[in-house]
Amino acid sequence: MAKKGGSNHFVRITATSLVPIQDKKAHKWMIKPMPGPHPKFESIPLGVLFRDILKITLDSRESKAALTSGGILVDGKKVHDIRRPIGLMDIISIPPQGKHYRIEVRNGKLMPTEVQQGEAGRKLCQIRGRNTLVGGRTNFSFHDGRNLISKEKMAVRDTVVFELPSMKVMKVITFAPGVKCMVTHGKHAGELAKLEEIVSTKGSLATVARLKGAAGEFTTSIGYLFAVDDSFNW
Repeated sequence: MAKKGGSNHFVRITATSLVPIQDKKAHKWMIKPMPGPHPKFESIPLGVLFRDILKITLDSRESKAALTSGGILVDGKKVHDIRRPIGLMDIISIPPQGKHYRIEVRNGKLMPTEVQQGEAGRKLCQIRGRNTLVGGRTNFSFHDGRNLISKEKMAVRDTVVFELPSMKVMKVITFAPGVKCMVTHGKHAGELAKLEEIVSTKGSLATVARLKGAAGEFTTSIGYLFAVDDSFNW
């Protein structure tokens, strides 16, 4: 007997707290994100974003019809699958409505924030890894699965601003004291704060950072920070 393939759904109650779904017990099943640029538990399936969060479609059938018409763009490119994972800093454009959204962390949840057309033409990507290649070039890997081979001097946790859809580098936001950061995880998730100091720790403890936000100073893991620019409001 042939082995059954994987399911296109998973139990709704197991969805990560980052996914802004109201009343997870109301229904048992939820659309399962397909393998893609963001981890399953740090992303929202496009169909769920349209139906449950933006509420621009009533069901999966309407979401599929919208994608089939070619009227939906993610990072400047057409998408056709309601299971496409949508994650942090992705740009969602709906040209027929003249609407553009950027996925941010707000109040501990991944939320679409409406942006102007100018902001929809760029995307912020955080460097998560780097390795040196032959010829002195470096391969940089980003939080959304992208890779860039470049000779530019950049470091892990720096943020690169790309032009959409060409993905040309517009500028680099250096992760250093004084930069504005979005907190992506932990009890301060969704807050915007100024990085005051990176505090080195000994042993196996994670490096922490001291920040100053609207509610005062606090510390959090350095891995919870995403450097941003002035397009993000305080």
